[in-house]
Amino acid sequence: MEKKEITQKEVEDYILKGMTDALLNEKIFTVDFTKPIEALGGKVKPTMLADALRNLQEAKMINVRMPNGAGQGIGKD
Repeated sequence: MEKKEITQKEVEDYILKGMTDALLNEKIFTVDFTKPIEALGGKVKPTMLADALRNLQEAKMINVRMPNGAGQGIGKD
């Protein structure tokens, strides 16, 4: 089966849905930047996750906080 190209919008929607489901079910939604994740029928690269989180934060849809040094430079060219 052929893997489809995953769009940035699909990753952002995946994150928002995961966070919403976690809130409604009182669970924790975790995004792991150390490895690609299997989602949306293909591999989502850590840089795409970082870009999606940054885009959502800039749109004021989420608030992301990381410990000092965590994620520095991830997803930036």
